[in-house]
Amino acid sequence: MQHHVLSQLPPIPCPFPSLVHPAADLAEAHVRYYGRRFGLVTTPASGERFDRAGYGLFAARTSPTACDIELLAEWAAWLFVFDDEFDESGRPHERALLVDEVRDEVRAILTPDLGPPPRHPRNALTAALADMWPRTARRMTHGWRLRFAGHLCAFVDIYRTEIANRRFGDPPSFEHYLPFRRVIGAVDTCWDMIEAAQGESLPEDVVGHPLCQAVRLAANDVSCWTNDIISLNKEHARGDMNNIVAVLRHAHGLDWPEAAERAAGMVAVRTQDYLAARRALAESPVSTAHLERCLDAMSHWMAGSRMWHLWSHRYRDIEHAPPLEDPSYYDPLL
Repeated sequence: MQHHVLSQLPPIPCPFPSLVHPAADLAEAHVRYYGRRFGLVTTPASGERFDRAGYGLFAARTSPTACDIELLAEWAAWLFVFDDEFDESGRPHERALLVDEVRDEVRAILTPDLGPPPRHPRNALTAALADMWPRTARRMTHGWRLRFAGHLCAFVDIYRTEIANRRFGDPPSFEHYLPFRRVIGAVDTCWDMIEAAQGESLPEDVVGHPLCQAVRLAANDVSCWTNDIISLNKEHARGDMNNIVAVLRHAHGLDWPEAAERAAGMVAVRTQDYLAARRALAESPVSTAHLERCLDAMSHWMAGSRMWHLWSHRYRDIEHAPPLEDPSYYDPLL
């Protein structure tokens, strides 16, 4: 019998409408094909888990008005599969040796001039990345390309910290966890992809405006902490304490339900911060119709991500593997 540290989720507030892209079924069918075409799944067990996760539906829920939902489904699958390479391994410290090599290859692929990578991709993940990047970036500005590449490389690089945290066993302090979580959630790349989904880059001075950064940070916290609450049982089963609920429990001597409720309360506070920053941004000189469309899409993204997390078998099908052993669905792709 499986033991879950959290038998019931606390209410997680979300005041935004949850929509679904009309091509959701097509996105799901496409991403299943794409995952197999590029070898992101290689066994029946990993293929079943990939399909039951519903990465096409994730894209359809988080980007309900996107102009190229199939491409966004590819990116969603790539980010989740990359995360699994480190989070799901029974020997994460061995995987840590690969981080620098993978980051350097990712950086070489994400060239702002969209030239071919200097060498043939070494694995399925970088081969898929080399396929997606020019199709994504060709309509975007040079500034957007540099920004996105920086965010994705930071996401790859932070896995060294994630693995080091797991080595210590106890959760990190909140002060250390907060900046770490904002990077490893890959949410900055998702906010950048909102512009790609709209088919138009925002000016870099707008994205860098303090009010725009406040909006992005608040939405990042809402998204990541919601993920932490819903994924707690799965992560606890894998011995991963990089989770806001575990951080609060350890710091304040709470039990698991108390810590989860406090985390949900923090989501509510950051949601209000997001709304306040949006109102201020709308009244600022940098506000434009395109920026407002991107911010509306960000609200849809948060609502859709929450709904998908509550539905997806990625967080409901939990396998308890013995220490130092991989779960049956683990695919070592790197």
